[in-house]
Amino acid sequence: MKKHIFVLHPAVGPTRDPAELAGMIGADVTITVGGLDAGPVHLASQYEVALAVPDCCAKARQAEAAGVDAIVIDCMGDVGVAEIRENVRIPVLGPYQTSLAVASLLGQRCGIATMARQVVPVMYAEARRYGFADAIAALDAIDMSVAEMAADPEERDRRLADLCRRMVERDGADTIILGCTEMLGAETRLSATLRALGADVAVVQPLVATIAVAAAMLDARLAHSKTAYPFPMFGNHVGYPHLGGAA
Repeated sequence: MKKHIFVLHPAVGPTRDPAELAGMIGADVTITVGGLDAGPVHLASQYEVALAVPDCCAKARQAEAAGVDAIVIDCMGDVGVAEIRENVRIPVLGPYQTSLAVASLLGQRCGIATMARQVVPVMYAEARRYGFADAIAALDAIDMSVAEMAADPEERDRRLADLCRRMVERDGADTIILGCTEMLGAETRLSATLRALGADVAVVQPLVATIAVAAAMLDARLAHSKTAYPFPMFGNHVGYPHLGGAA
């Protein structure tokens, strides 16, 4: 069964090259990538997340109308996931919720290594909302920006290895979640490094795991419940002409 999955970057600006995911996902999956026309340039606060949601919903509805089979949000903030689910029938997945669920299948206690310390409280709050807070052994940051990780992947990998080793040895984590989708590619080296140190733990790359779960949901003919995520009751919006009416 061929599947078309749309990876939505919930900000205005450059998006990921789909070639980054080549070889990580099954050959029966076509991946396209897109971003927003209206919204924030960066996602560093809850305010900016709120600004992203309207155009995320518009882009999701456009994607469904164009024949996309599932949508994956390219941000660990799971930006707009609930709101998008109210606007479409196809599966919509956020990498944080999905990674927590996958980690719960792989181990008992997970460690989450994110990029910036300022997002740690938000990630704890979201984990509580998802029902996974008690499964988190540790949640900490390597203190690098996206630009810094891209400019110096060796330093990123060194900091990840040091942090995740402490999570395993000190905090009892048996599974690691990379806490940023921009850490794509770090999982293989991190797994090898930890294994060499005697820590044979699973490492979850959130974007790859989420796309794989979306593909599996499509194979199983599953999507989110419209009882849980009903279409908006009122379709009229003032000041959001690009949204149109409710589905």
